[in-house]
Amino acid sequence: MLIRGLPNAPPHSVHMDEASKHVRKFVERWQNIKSLESYCHFCLSLVSYMYSGVVTAERLAILVIFYALNFIIDDILFDRSDEDSLANEYGISSSIRESPQTIGEFVEKLNVILTQENPPVDPTPIERMWWESGRDFRRLGHSEWCNALFDSVVASYRIAVASLIDSANDRMFFQDLDSYTQMRLDNCGIPWACILLEFSNADFLPHEVREQATMIKLRDIASIQAGFVNDIFSYPKEIVSEENGNPRNLIKFLMESEGILQPQAVSRAVNLVNSYNCLFEEVESTQLPVTWNSEPWASSLHRYVEAMKLLMSGHIFWYTHVSNKRYNDPAFNTRELKLAIINSHVESQQTYAAQID
Repeated sequence: MLIRGLPNAPPHSVHMDEASKHVRKFVERWQNIKSLESYCHFCLSLVSYMYSGVVTAERLAILVIFYALNFIIDDILFDRSDEDSLANEYGISSSIRESPQTIGEFVEKLNVILTQENPPVDPTPIERMWWESGRDFRRLGHSEWCNALFDSVVASYRIAVASLIDSANDRMFFQDLDSYTQMRLDNCGIPWACILLEFSNADFLPHEVREQATMIKLRDIASIQAGFVNDIFSYPKEIVSEENGNPRNLIKFLMESEGILQPQAVSRAVNLVNSYNCLFEEVESTQLPVTWNSEPWASSLHRYVEAMKLLMSGHIFWYTHVSNKRYNDPAFNTRELKLAIINSHVESQQTYAAQID
């Protein structure tokens, strides 16, 4: 994919090996949960690329564990894995997964646990882990930033529950690309991933800077870009491997809404990702307040925006360069999809080269 204005080949974090030791200690505390190690291993790789500039191994480990817990919750509650054994490992009973309403009630409980100061009484494994994540963020971040993070996480899970209810009632509210894009912005989880960049940098922005209109626009662009990248590379997992397919996938949506075949839909999706890469560069260079070019916020702001670009390019780089079973299932033939992505990438690079010449 074209990465105009973004770092071309972000390295993984220099703290990756040291962070793995912290994560290993966490996993060893939960020896009866057999799946936890694979989730943490997967997220150590992903997060090390997305947060390649993280300042300490401890912060990286905290991010890895938080991401792993989010993947676990998503797989059990929203991807609706039929394996009750996975849910049982984390103390999530089958009754919780019976309906979108019971899932919503459980999610609200998790939302409270994440934000509360004291540990929950008689917690299940997932409840204890989730509370510890909130505790670690409070320990290393200040209260205003923690509130911003927690509010974003709570909002994303409430949107996920609402989407689950819509699906159960055969309601789909994306008739065109604009409405699909808004839906993806709402449910991709990247807004809180961007807020976590401040934690990664140990450099926290004031509320008025973080929530300024252009900063929100940059965060939205990064979120949509990351959501579309995930759609492209998760297409085999979501469409090929699932019995009914996931309607919330950009390639599937483009095929159905525009009446095009898979290779053309992939090319279109890749071009959309490229357009958001370019839009980020344009907004960054033309719309940030001029007063932010000087201190006290210039260095922090520059560091944050550069970290957003590293997150965007690191996400692409991880999918295209790091082997992982979750998105490269050998049981399914995705050769045509991969060829379409490669061809679209080559075409985009040639177009960009012609433009700058």
